[in-house]
Amino acid sequence: MPQVSALAGQLQRETSLRRSGIVVLVLALAIQGLAIAYPSSNSYLGSGTAEATGNKKPPAKLELSKTVENVTKGIWDARGSTARAGDVLEFKIITKNVGGKDFQNYQGQDYFGKVLQYADLTDTSSLAQQGLTMDSAKNLKWTTATIKAGASDTKVVRVKVKSPVPATNKPSVGSSEYNCQINNFYGSQVSLNVDCPIVKTIAETATTLPKTGPGASMIIGTAVAVLAGYLYARSRIMAKELAIVRRDYISSGDRYDG
Repeated sequence: MPQVSALAGQLQRETSLRRSGIVVLVLALAIQGLAIAYPSSNSYLGSGTAEATGNKKPPAKLELSKTVENVTKGIWDARGSTARAGDVLEFKIITKNVGGKDFQNYQGQDYFGKVLQYADLTDTSSLAQQGLTMDSAKNLKWTTATIKAGASDTKVVRVKVKSPVPATNKPSVGSSEYNCQINNFYGSQVSLNVDCPIVKTIAETATTLPKTGPGASMIIGTAVAVLAGYLYARSRIMAKELAIVRRDYISSGDRYDG
């Protein structure tokens, strides 16, 4: 019966297709499960919440920081300490690439003028060896061709506190120049106190006294004048009262030895 044979053949083909589809589905589910269980070793988390995979890397990103050590006193972190005449201070200027790609042609700059108010460079040749130069405005400058991803570029600068420590006055009351401090900023602030001469310390204290202004001065002056006038008038009245008492005492016939 040809019709029955044709129907049987069609059923066999459909059954075969169903089996093939089931096999493909099972394989796809198995591959997906393996991908979840064993993610690619090239994947990394980006700066946001999404996950990036493959060979793509985040851009270069620099972090700037600075440290200071008092070599003379053996103080590794000398921030907030007091430096005295003759102390050797070592500054480290650190530029770190925390990104995923190399940073090319970095132009570094660090203002060193505040440091040099109270200290001198100890070895200018070491600056040249590190590619450091100082311009007329006392900015340290350098160029680093490549800072590789995850690497750091560190410059070391040593200075020696001047002896004697300068007693130079501030150019103005609100100025931060010559304020008995060594301040330097490169990504992070570094501050040290300087043991200034006693004359300078007195001058600094005098400049920090409160300012009363002309109005307050007039009020204080008037109050002092009124008080002085009151005391003067009171003394005159007391003198007159004493004279009256003495006269009355004498007129009563008693001896008075005043």
